[in-house]
Amino acid sequence: MNVFECGFAAANKDVIRMCADLEHGWANLVEAYGFDKTDYLDYGESRFRCRLRLIEKAPRSYESRKAFHERYLLEPLKLGSNSVSLHGMKLEVDVPLAQSWKKTNDLNRRPIVYEIADDVFSIETEEGSIDYRLQVWVVLRGESKMFVPDQFEYGDGFAWIGGRPESNREKF
Repeated sequence: MNVFECGFAAANKDVIRMCADLEHGWANLVEAYGFDKTDYLDYGESRFRCRLRLIEKAPRSYESRKAFHERYLLEPLKLGSNSVSLHGMKLEVDVPLAQSWKKTNDLNRRPIVYEIADDVFSIETEEGSIDYRLQVWVVLRGESKMFVPDQFEYGDGFAWIGGRPESNREKF
């Protein structure tokens, strides 16, 4: 296994699975020790940019924060609509595509899933308890049909957010 891999969890490509090897990817990130990696996943003519960041939140005097300690979660944790599993030194995050996506704040307004949890889990060491912060980003780069562009009615002075009402009606 690579240090960080991003792929689809099923053949129908409706869930993105990010897998992190915390044993080999744990490093000094200047402000804390942790794991911070990015990978790309092709999706038709577009691609997803997947980023996973897990950092420790412990006093600087703790020497045990410099390495990730084995931990097993009995059942997956929820991070928004996403599922987080920890099997020893392997972290897996499943991001379903069928969830609420937001737009990025840049000029491109790309679809994004961003979730953060400050105390997602903790590990007891000889020096004390170490809490961990988890951040997940999935950004669609390229052509997107996820959002209907806003339609402006110039005579009325307002915009139909998400398109005109008749743009989402079924035609029989």
